[in-house]
Amino acid sequence: MKLGLLFLILYVSLAAVRAQDTTLKLGTSMFSPNHQIPLATESGWVYHSGHNPAWAGQAVDATAWVGRKPSDLSVDDADQNGRVEGWFRLKIRLDSSFNRMSMGLQNGTWAATEVYINGQLVASFGRTGSEGAPYTENRFPYQPPIDIPIEAGKEYLIALHIVDYTCPLPYFFQKRLKSQVEGSLANCLQLTKSAYTNALIKKTSKYAAYITLWSSVSVFITLFFWLLSGQNLYEKKTIRLLAILWTFGAISNLCRFTAISDPSFAVYYGSRFVMHFCLWQTLFFAIMVSLNLFGYRIKYQWLSISILIAFSATVIGDQVGGDTVISIANILQQLFYVSLIIYYWKRLKGAQWAIVSGLISSNVFSILYAISVFRKTDFDFYLNFTGIALSLPVAFLVYIALRFKETLTEIQQQATAVLQVTEEKNQLLATQNERLEAQVEARTAELKASQTQLIQKEKLASLGELTAGIAHEIQNPLNFVNNFSEVSTELIDELKQEAQAGNTDEVMAIADDLTSNLQKINHHGNRASSIVKGMLEHSRTESGEKRPTDLNALADEYFQIAYYGLKAKDKVGFNCELITEFDPALEPVEVAPQEIGRVLLNLYNNAFYAVAQRASQNHNADYKPTVWVSTSQVSGQEIIRVRDNGTGIPKSVKAKIFQPFFTTKPTGEGTGLGLSLSYDIITKGHGGTLLVDSHQGEGTEFRIELPITKPVVISS
Repeated sequence: MKLGLLFLILYVSLAAVRAQDTTLKLGTSMFSPNHQIPLATESGWVYHSGHNPAWAGQAVDATAWVGRKPSDLSVDDADQNGRVEGWFRLKIRLDSSFNRMSMGLQNGTWAATEVYINGQLVASFGRTGSEGAPYTENRFPYQPPIDIPIEAGKEYLIALHIVDYTCPLPYFFQKRLKSQVEGSLANCLQLTKSAYTNALIKKTSKYAAYITLWSSVSVFITLFFWLLSGQNLYEKKTIRLLAILWTFGAISNLCRFTAISDPSFAVYYGSRFVMHFCLWQTLFFAIMVSLNLFGYRIKYQWLSISILIAFSATVIGDQVGGDTVISIANILQQLFYVSLIIYYWKRLKGAQWAIVSGLISSNVFSILYAISVFRKTDFDFYLNFTGIALSLPVAFLVYIALRFKETLTEIQQQATAVLQVTEEKNQLLATQNERLEAQVEARTAELKASQTQLIQKEKLASLGELTAGIAHEIQNPLNFVNNFSEVSTELIDELKQEAQAGNTDEVMAIADDLTSNLQKINHHGNRASSIVKGMLEHSRTESGEKRPTDLNALADEYFQIAYYGLKAKDKVGFNCELITEFDPALEPVEVAPQEIGRVLLNLYNNAFYAVAQRASQNHNADYKPTVWVSTSQVSGQEIIRVRDNGTGIPKSVKAKIFQPFFTTKPTGEGTGLGLSLSYDIITKGHGGTLLVDSHQGEGTEFRIELPITKPVVISS
């Protein structure tokens, strides 16, 4: 037992010494087609976990170090904070094939590394966090190698300080280091030659050119389809789906720029996640657009399902390899396209053949892409992906153009048919128009005659009301004249008797009574005479002549005429309180008194009608019909207000009351021309305004505003 343990210790010691003393001989034949030698996978490395700056030196006792490659590091080496740190040492010798060849080192992982050659720091990739500097991951995508001073035929000691962390992204299958998310630690230290640098620069430029092309085309197509979707086009739904499809495509292509912009791990994989998610969405929307173009109805529930599947597929793709999953999905998509074409083959027509050609072209490029992914061939990925990316959009653009052409042809055919029908109808209409014109002329003549009759009826109605009022006014003084004449006749008889009796005092008293009676007869006779003069003025042919007029007297006169005229016609016994508030300082104003009188008469009659209606509808004993008339002078205008506490005017009616032939009175009681004529007299005839303010159930107020025009005095 002791002898076996002794042999085991001796074997381990010899293995350690052998591992430390082994020198790796390098030749140019070890370069891969990509001009790299992956040193991290070569044998001869020794490893020690942890960190000690002295381990970079040449005089280090490595007997306690273990033989291990940098590519063998895993998540099992991480501490409780998820940090993996250690040192690797390797002796190398370059053979004569490296003569006059410039060399470089590259780290193709996220792990931060420091490379020492013979104790001298020659390359840093990221920051390991040593010497107090903060840790920074190596941002390796498209990072050029660092030149190192080594020569052929010499032996060198490489010390590699490496720091990595476990990946913060959620993984469902196996937890990994950051460097194992995409690739492996086999790329953490690669020896390169100048041809690699030239190839990397060329590859980077080519990639930048292609993603610029993809992004520009996809953004242009996206804007184009969104602009078209805002138009009222026949294919609006299809165009909108295409706009959404290429929005995802444009976002996916724009996310590719992060790979060449020195991204951090979080930015790189965040944009990568968005890119893959949008790629999945373009796959789904391409299928939906194709179905829609072939007449299948797309349901909106599919959108939420596509988002869910795209998210799940993106997460799974990051676990097992995004390109592999997308390639499989792309193959399934192409198989679906093939089945779609076969199913609809006999029903394809017109512009749909453009979609078929695009699907076939996309199918060919997708198969080549899948072959290049699975068989790791050298087929040009960028050219292949460009074919996949542009086949369908070009086909869709051709389809839209052809559909527009087909639509225009259909419209032209329809327009021709409509034109023929229109010509036939025009001939028909010409004949009908002649008939209608004759009928319109006849109806117009009838309407003019009816209008003339209505206006005449309104004038006669106004004249009737005026005549009734005047008759009532004349009747009062005539009654007084008759009464005082009879009394005077009796007094004369008494006077004769007293004169015969010689009663002088009684004769004188009776004579005084006779004088008083004669004065009263004269007064009432003059009153009747003034009324007759007024009637003569109304009958003059020059009734529209303007002259200085006292509006107070005019308003009061027509107020009395309207009231007593209504009382004379009313058999029931209409009573109303009349209230006047005239401004004594009102100056005479140039108006046509007959026309203003007609307006006032119309407003008074309407006010009396409103209070009479309310009195007949209102059973409240406290209600007292009242009409107010007032005058005032404000800001160069003389104002007449006619207000009542009648039924009021509804809001729906108030806007129409000045329209011709509009009336709220029952049939036979109004022509609908009174307020219309009044409005024209005030506004057109006198340059004033006629306003109305009314509240239903409370009353109405009409307001006449006349500009003050003083009479012109011509001096001699």
